[in-house]
Amino acid sequence: MKESQFEIFDYDKDNLPIKNFDLIISLFSLDYHYNFNIYHEYFKKISNNNTFIIFDTIRANYFEKIFKHVSVIQSDEKTTHKSKRIICNGFIS
Repeated sequence: MKESQFEIFDYDKDNLPIKNFDLIISLFSLDYHYNFNIYHEYFKKISNNNTFIIFDTIRANYFEKIFKHVSVIQSDEKTTHKSKRIICNGFIS
């Protein structure tokens, strides 16, 4: 992809886009350094049942209470935090 096709948004500056996304990816940040609950309502607003969210977490099972579908796509068991990369979709209301 060309650089012109990317946009960077700063949550702290309250300039997040309000439009539906097909895919949201956050590697080693969302729920790894920043609690998922900070973004929960925002993600619900910009998602539909076909939106997929991929992120790293140390508590994969927790998200089975938030999403209809949760799958582990990578597991790092030999690291200090023993994180899992998950893909989720379909928020449970």
